[in-house]
Amino acid sequence: MRLVVDTNIFTSVLIRPGETLSTFIDYIDRYATILYSAETLTELVNVLRRRKFHAYTTPEEVAEFVRWIIATGELVAVTDVPAVSRDPKDDKFIALAVAGRADYLVSGDKDLIVLGRIGEMPILSPSAFLAAVNH
Repeated sequence: MRLVVDTNIFTSVLIRPGETLSTFIDYIDRYATILYSAETLTELVNVLRRRKFHAYTTPEEVAEFVRWIIATGELVAVTDVPAVSRDPKDDKFIALAVAGRADYLVSGDKDLIVLGRIGEMPILSPSAFLAAVNH
């Protein structure tokens, strides 16, 4: 299974994982390949370097998490970024999902979730994704 995971989910995993996100990460470890692009990985690192996250995570934890994404994931070259979402900053995730032929895009962003799907690919929250794959 091929997944695109929005930055907001990865950020939540590091700062407040909780049961659903822990289960989600366990699922990825067992059954999925994370798709990432240079742009989405750079965004994740930049977000996690923000001062407000220093209370929740260390630079070492961030580095380890990024290494995990790279080790379990697949780098996808994205050349075309269509204007699809209400928030243009979210279009990079849609472009990555299309270019990488993702099975799902997992996000906590209402601007993406409201789209429901792109073609045949569902856009789901982590809990909705887990419900879909554990039916």
